[in-house]
Amino acid sequence: MESSGMAAYSPSSIIRNRYRVSRILFQSRLTNVYAVDDIHLVGHIWAIKEMKFLAMDSFERKKIIELFEIEVRKMTELSHPNLARVIDFFVEGQNLYIVREFVPAYDVGNLMNKTIGYLREKDVLYWGMQLADVLNYLYSKRFPGVFFREFSLGNVLINSEGVVKVIDLGLARIFQMEMDPRKLQVMGSSEYAPPEQFDENAEFDQRTLVYNLGGMLYHLLSKQNPAQYLFNLPPLEELNPNVSRVARKIIARATEMEPRLRYQTLVDMKRDLQNALRSSGGDARTGVETLAMKSEGEKSGGGFWNFVMGMVIFALTAGIFFLIYILFFKN
Repeated sequence: MESSGMAAYSPSSIIRNRYRVSRILFQSRLTNVYAVDDIHLVGHIWAIKEMKFLAMDSFERKKIIELFEIEVRKMTELSHPNLARVIDFFVEGQNLYIVREFVPAYDVGNLMNKTIGYLREKDVLYWGMQLADVLNYLYSKRFPGVFFREFSLGNVLINSEGVVKVIDLGLARIFQMEMDPRKLQVMGSSEYAPPEQFDENAEFDQRTLVYNLGGMLYHLLSKQNPAQYLFNLPPLEELNPNVSRVARKIIARATEMEPRLRYQTLVDMKRDLQNALRSSGGDARTGVETLAMKSEGEKSGGGFWNFVMGMVIFALTAGIFFLIYILFFKN
């Protein structure tokens, strides 16, 4: 959890006479995320994202609130198994709030960083299939390019079954006062942005999302952020010699400089990812190794590793006592 910034609510606080804060999941200067218990629907746990207004005049504030209500209402209509469901939204004081599904999972960036060596290729291919599917679903809903601005490792959660949940896409759109839905200059995180994003005359289409996804898969398999190479990506096998030829080909095609050379649709990319997973001996349901973790919630990374360290310490302690018993009591 980030430590900068102050949360508006502390554990046990009540929000809107309905949501009791159980803990703070994330904290920053502009954003806080809370895990909350639903007082009205006992047993339901939600995540509430709190977004703070920067200093602005009353006209700008009014426009932001109007856009917020329009855009989040669209989000509540979305339904996809790999997308965290938005159930409510409201404005309170100086802040905007979105209530969405709480996901008991880890963000994929945390998993990558905690993994010794590289992530398993089968896992990454499986996640890629799911991401291609959900991105295609969102594209079919005619969201403009800026909706995908937050597509990064921190917004992709993975549960213990290897199931992907994408969270918080589209929130940057709320703070864009003026935009052309076809244009790319306000679209995409810099990590996985395609070259054409920096052309003011370029238009947004599926091939842009293909590049975004290819860049993320490159990052996961190499542990190297594509942004640092300025569109001159080293061959994946130079960074991770364990990646199969078929996986390298998929990612190389997805991250071609020229859009016409990439997969033209996310469906095509998903098909090749699925075939690669099958050829590697994996299966869409059972081929992915269950992640040995007990999740405490979104973006948390301490629970599993604390458990592992506890078991190591326990084993060492038990070994020492056994050695003492052998040396001093057995004889």
